[in-house]
Amino acid sequence: AIIYVKTNVPQTLRFGETVNNIIGRTSNPYNRLLSCGGSSGGEGALLALHGSPLGVGTDIGGSIRIPASFSNLWSLKPSHGRLPYGNVRTTLDGKESSASVCGPMAQGASDLVYFV
Repeated sequence: AIIYVKTNVPQTLRFGETVNNIIGRTSNPYNRLLSCGGSSGGEGALLALHGSPLGVGTDIGGSIRIPASFSNLWSLKPSHGRLPYGNVRTTLDGKESSASVCGPMAQGASDLVYFV
């Protein structure tokens, strides 16, 4: 069986900390008093706890890189257009100057190869 897990995100999707009014705050997996970062902080926390082998997020200003750095993970923000974006929804429709990209987060650099 393949288990699908939806992780927590900030309410505005563009915030450096993962907190919203539905799920609440996602803490750093190594210290509950610290933040896990954002906006893909829920995915970063899940990866750090070995709940997933590979995570995928979107990044404009650090949304996969910040949670990775807060949880001792590896991430990659590819150049715009390097990887297919497909039908990924974005909050920046019509704002091409702020191009979002999909990128992986993982336990190690060698794990990023499976996504790229």
